[in-house]
Amino acid sequence: EAFGECRFRESLEALKLALKTGPGLMAAGRLAWRIHLLRALVLLGSDHNTDPELINPAEAEQSFLLAARYARSEYRLDAARALLGAGWAAYVKEGPQNAQNDRRMSSALTYTDEALDLDDQLVEAQFQTAKFRMAKDEPDQALYGLRWLPISARVLLLKAAADGDFRHHSGKLDAFLNALRGEQ
Repeated sequence: EAFGECRFRESLEALKLALKTGPGLMAAGRLAWRIHLLRALVLLGSDHNTDPELINPAEAEQSFLLAARYARSEYRLDAARALLGAGWAAYVKEGPQNAQNDRRMSSALTYTDEALDLDDQLVEAQFQTAKFRMAKDEPDQALYGLRWLPISARVLLLKAAADGDFRHHSGKLDAFLNALRGEQ
């Protein structure tokens, strides 16, 4: 209720209390993944949640991973979405632009690939993988992944055209989009 009403600090406190219930929570395992997922969403931040005291992408990443772990056996699509969130949290974590950045991007791609392994129809994961590959200066691999988007999800190509990581390789993106247009 607090989350839905954008009372994020209160939401985080309620989630902390729920996680402290220990064995009772694990007995109700169907709820555990949801609590971790909601916690991750608060910690990740959003257009409505911009409080720098609450936002912590590193903790969000860990909560997304716990949500995925607990959901994996019974709720594969939800586990895939949690892994997608872990990938995004890893991507937005701040850090020095060196080897730690490479590890961060590697983790972001690994989590997103795991999400696709759980649900290969998760088109947002296909887009996210392409975005991360563009950020790593791997435009050919990125565009190859977008090539296989289903027709119904091609609206994500508009998202790619407006995305900063894709704009760094605008020539290749334009050629790719022209080739797709020609095929159509």
